[in-house]
Amino acid sequence: MSFKPGIQAGTGAGPDGAGAESSTLEWRDGLEPVADEWDELAERVGAGPFQRPGWFAAWTRGFAGDASLAVLTARRGGRLVGAVPVLGRRGRVSSPTNWHTPSFDAVAEDDAVADDLARAVVARASTRLDLSFLDLDAPFAARARAAVEGAGRRTICRPVLRSPYVDLEGDFESYEGGLDTKFKRELTIEFTDGRSELERQLAEGFAVEGSGWKVDRGTAIASRPETEAFYTDVARWAAERGWLDLGFLRLDGRAIAFAYLIVLVGVVHVVKVGFDPEQRKFAPGSLLTRAAIERAYERGMSRYDFLGAEDRYKLDWTDQVRERVRLQAFGSGPAGVGGYLAWRYGRPAAKRLLSRGRRERG
Repeated sequence: MSFKPGIQAGTGAGPDGAGAESSTLEWRDGLEPVADEWDELAERVGAGPFQRPGWFAAWTRGFAGDASLAVLTARRGGRLVGAVPVLGRRGRVSSPTNWHTPSFDAVAEDDAVADDLARAVVARASTRLDLSFLDLDAPFAARARAAVEGAGRRTICRPVLRSPYVDLEGDFESYEGGLDTKFKRELTIEFTDGRSELERQLAEGFAVEGSGWKVDRGTAIASRPETEAFYTDVARWAAERGWLDLGFLRLDGRAIAFAYLIVLVGVVHVVKVGFDPEQRKFAPGSLLTRAAIERAYERGMSRYDFLGAEDRYKLDWTDQVRERVRLQAFGSGPAGVGGYLAWRYGRPAAKRLLSRGRRERG
């Protein structure tokens, strides 16, 4: 692992110069040394599920391979006030994310801590910074972008997702009044928190989620052992904390639609959904989604977040989207310049430009 433990002082002040108590930053190998404190911090600041150590523990087991995770922490008076995990090697820093990751962000007690974390992550990425699924409205992402641009680094920042969501204002009846009539059928839906018979429920749900085109394309949860292990780990972690919500639509007792939800700090996060395409005439996915949104209203949630891309079926339910970006910044050395050219213009063009540069240097 290239991130050797080290301690440095943060500025404790935001970009507008507003002062705050200074923070001490430290790089730590792995999640375990700070997992409990990180969870406590996440509870204090109301962080979502995708910014908590349990999510990254499952992601690391499922997808990290031989890469090692480092956690940058910020403390004030010995108390943890900020944390962000990264993968790193030889001056390259990337977020521990892939297409199974709805969003990426640091957990920070205030904007000054987010600024300290962002600057330290950028400073570590001497060759390349690659952070994906960022929300530029969040302090950490905004500070990271400002830091690389302020340093004059070659930068690429491009959208990778536009995730639809429903802002749960008012009541369900008012919301439903604006929907297409095909979504207004009455039905009985089963929801469970996964605290009993979780393995059986997941097996049943994953079978429904993986039916049809997802199997053909290899995108179903059960299509790969590491993917199934990841979503099973996440479900156990969420169920233990009372955050898991599994929804089933049944026909003659058989599940024909499935929803895998994580409910935390007033937000319903739609991790996975699926339905049996042979039962398409019943619009099972739509009926289950309607019931889940109605349930979110009844429980006083603030947002129903579809996550992922702005697929057509999601936009049947809302016209609101939240953009996630990929922020890449490159160093001034040959590796950094080559990486920038490759990502900006494509590898063949980058090779030609680098070759020409070598000839001009003799």
